[in-house]
Amino acid sequence: MLFLKNLDYLLELFFLPLYGSEKGEQRRRLAKDVIEYEIQLIKKDQFFKDLFFATLVICNKLIDKETL
Repeated sequence: MLFLKNLDYLLELFFLPLYGSEKGEQRRRLAKDVIEYEIQLIKKDQFFKDLFFATLVICNKLIDKETL
C-alpha cells in the first residue's frame, strides 16, 4: 500500500518538463532527465511504461525528434 501512496508523485513526473520558467536548452535538459529517469523505472517495473509514453508525448515539442 505504501507504493500506492507514491503514485501521486509519479504523476508529477509527467508534468515536470512543463513546469518552471526554464527556456531553451535548460528546458530540454530537464525533459531529457525526466525521460532517462522514467526509462530506469521501466527497467525495474513495466508498470511505468504508460507514464513513459505519456511523457514522450508531452516532451515532443521540447526535444528534437532524433533525441526522442
